[in-house]
Amino acid sequence: MNIMNVDYTTKIPNNVNLAEDRQVLKALEGWHPGYLDWWNDMGPEGFQESLVYLRTAISVDPKGWAKFDYVRMPEYRWGILLAPQDDERKVNFGQHMGDKAWQEVPGEYRAMLRRLVVIQGDTEPASVEQQRHLGKTAPSLYDMRNLFQVNVEEGRHLWAMVYLLQKYFGRDGREEADDLLRRRSGDEDAPRMLGDIAIAYETTRNEADAEHKPFDHHLSHLAVHGFLHLVGYDHEKDDDAGIMENLERDILAQLGIPDPYAHDDQVN
Repeated sequence: MNIMNVDYTTKIPNNVNLAEDRQVLKALEGWHPGYLDWWNDMGPEGFQESLVYLRTAISVDPKGWAKFDYVRMPEYRWGILLAPQDDERKVNFGQHMGDKAWQEVPGEYRAMLRRLVVIQGDTEPASVEQQRHLGKTAPSLYDMRNLFQVNVEEGRHLWAMVYLLQKYFGRDGREEADDLLRRRSGDEDAPRMLGDIAIAYETTRNEADAEHKPFDHHLSHLAVHGFLHLVGYDHEKDDDAGIMENLERDILAQLGIPDPYAHDDQVN
């Protein structure tokens, strides 16, 4: 198959040679019906049959840019369209910067990379689920099409993540791919992941020492701060910062931890 063109001979349009990778193709074909059930149940509410034409990729050029055409939502074919593999691609950051990009997952990074793929995968259906009623607010057919275009692109990104799980992470990846369809935004028993909170030990220790705070108090503050970011709070504006800081104070007080901003308030 020419990697610059999409192969439509399989149930799943793709440019990653699925026809020659029967194991992954079989796994994805088994995952496909569950995905369609999820889309029909949790995708745009009440508009699956509307006369809205959506742009979909039909090929990929040598630089990795997709070429598009238009279809109705029920005719949209979900598939896998990735940038062409480049054996000379380099790692652009971190301790492996300048090394050749991995074509297989290194064992020492396997769990971490799987976790990152799953979290990214979870954000895509979560966004679709949270927007499923927005079509009813669209002021025009044009606005509705743009909204649904975002939804199907998020679905397509989910397919890319599931392909990576099926291709590179074996049985664990297949189980994670199934769980991506099992979880639901806001579900008490199987909620979607919000993300990860990364806290550097040495930085936390140094900050706690500099501010004369117990390490566990400062660590708890950073964890609470990170969690509030995950659920949508930020501190870009003064009013938003005040709301976020007050929530942090309230949560930490319930843990028996003093106001982390008391020193800042005294300085100001």
